[in-house]
Amino acid sequence: MTGTSYGAGIECAERATTAVSCTASTEYAPSYSCDKVYDGNFRQNAGEWSTAGEGGGWIRIEYDGTYRIDRLDFQQRWREMDWATSISIDFSDGSSQSLELMQSADMHSYALDPVFARSAAVTFTGVRASYSNVGATEIRESNSAHMDF
Repeated sequence: MTGTSYGAGIECAERATTAVSCTASTEYAPSYSCDKVYDGNFRQNAGEWSTAGEGGGWIRIEYDGTYRIDRLDFQQRWREMDWATSISIDFSDGSSQSLELMQSADMHSYALDPVFARSAAVTFTGVRASYSNVGATEIRESNSAHMDF
């Protein structure tokens, strides 16, 4: 496994984040639970997390360790009226970043300012419809490095 040095004796092995748990503002139904955003299932109505008609909401994803996070992969839900237009991401290191989201059901990657975090909370700050069941098919951090302390 290759590694990257970040000074002060911190070595990071290159690998993607591993989500271990989540919480969400609401869930439309048990079949639309928050763990659907990191299950690798991209099927419509089988692999999506959905809020319960909030027209917004949030999801917090906990990782199995601390990661250097520099990219977010995000796939909207399949139904267009449930798409978010913008999000804010609050990381466990206390930092926050905002993104304008692509308006399609494809997976899109977004560059982030690098942070070191054990969790990320995604809040939907803009939505297409105020009564929608906004959510996501997949959310994951990629091109990240895991840190073993």
